[in-house]
Amino acid sequence: MSRTCFSPAAPSLLLTLLLTLLAASPLHAQDSVWRYRVQDVVPKGEPGLLILFPEKDVRDVTIELTAGKTRQVLKRGNLGGGAEHRVNFKTPPGKAAWHARITARTAEGPTSMEFDFEVAALDDLVIKLTGDTNLPTGRVVLVANRPLKSADVVVFDKSGQEVVNTQVDLAGTGAGAPTTVSWPATGPDIRRVDLRLTDTFGLWSQLRAVSWYAEVPHDDVIFESGRWDIRESEFPKLQRAIAAVNDELTRFREELGHEAATDAALFVAGHTDTVGSNGDNQSLSEKRARVIAEYFRKNGLKVPVYYHGAGEHGLAVETGDNVDEARNRRAVYVISNAPPGVGAYAAGGWRRL
Repeated sequence: MSRTCFSPAAPSLLLTLLLTLLAASPLHAQDSVWRYRVQDVVPKGEPGLLILFPEKDVRDVTIELTAGKTRQVLKRGNLGGGAEHRVNFKTPPGKAAWHARITARTAEGPTSMEFDFEVAALDDLVIKLTGDTNLPTGRVVLVANRPLKSADVVVFDKSGQEVVNTQVDLAGTGAGAPTTVSWPATGPDIRRVDLRLTDTFGLWSQLRAVSWYAEVPHDDVIFESGRWDIRESEFPKLQRAIAAVNDELTRFREELGHEAATDAALFVAGHTDTVGSNGDNQSLSEKRARVIAEYFRKNGLKVPVYYHGAGEHGLAVETGDNVDEARNRRAVYVISNAPPGVGAYAAGGWRRL
């Protein structure tokens, strides 16, 4: 949760829970003896389920199920009236149309019923987040293994307050193709988005994307002109920065949980003023960012550390060319769960030590 004025990018973390519901058809009735229900969707490899509710006692029950060239005959003997009786049968992968014929005898004589139904034997609904996701601008881009129907979207800000609660129609989206779920942009304070994504079979999967981006306050290391080695007099600044980074990591874990915190990393970006050529400043900023990152790594920082040179891009104080502005000679330390990717860092280029 950033409490600074730094403008965050769009880091995100996917926690896929894969909570699926098995759909069932409504209860059907036929003549004065039979009622039934069929489970419309089952996990691939699992048996189908036909539930029978005879109104009265029946005996010599035979169930004949046909789907294309597949035929199954199931004997169930006697079934008590007024009770639920569950019948399992083999289901092929995918969606199949079935015809059922059930025969039996009651005390009054023969009874039968016939009906058609469909069963879809499916893999789990699997949804993955893509790199185009940007929570602050109100966008999650994902890929699903089946067409989606809708998304229920709940958005929370850095204080944990719900700021958006809406449903997005996803009809017409295709399996395996990027699908965008969007909501009104709410700015950089967004920290979590919960989505319940429903496919065209009525199954759903819950996805949580969390965004953490916090700039760590610190005293900047002062380098000699044109150099990138750290003078010993600057070490106390870096020791204090390590303590601040660890404090931020503790807050990260407390607010997002240890599972989310496994993706936390420190990103060190170097910046220069506008004195000198763009190429020289780019190289200098990268070398300075790297030597700071190396110091953090060698002095006990436990999370992954990345570095990046931004050169003259992303000036803290806008100046013309060849202006000696000390406030632009700085480094930025960010705790995040994804590489910064906007503004001065839009081109990427983060390198891990």
